[in-house]
Amino acid sequence: MEQHKDPIQEEKKINKALVKFRKKSGAFAKKFLDAWREANNSRYLTAKERELITLAVVLNKLCIPCIFKHVKLALKSGATPEEIIEATNLACALGGGIVYEYTAYVVEALELYSGED
Repeated sequence: MEQHKDPIQEEKKINKALVKFRKKSGAFAKKFLDAWREANNSRYLTAKERELITLAVVLNKLCIPCIFKHVKLALKSGATPEEIIEATNLACALGGGIVYEYTAYVVEALELYSGED
């Protein structure tokens, strides 16, 4: 597994850089964020369901900071560690061996954000 930085500090760094990007990107960032907000303004899926789906997607994209962020958001939206592991299992089944390696980050995030060992 690749080395990664402290997830809390990494999230702060990324958020700060995204603010700078939004200022420099003009209308693109606004349009993108409007579309993102619309996608997250679901009438049919709960926040928990959206976060579990998002976690499965970011696992398949192999995005370490995203894994930490969406485990945290899934927990905040009411997902249990067991539901997060089940979504992780599905992501791994769909993504194969490389995703399996990244499931360790889900476990690490669960330990960090839920106190689970």
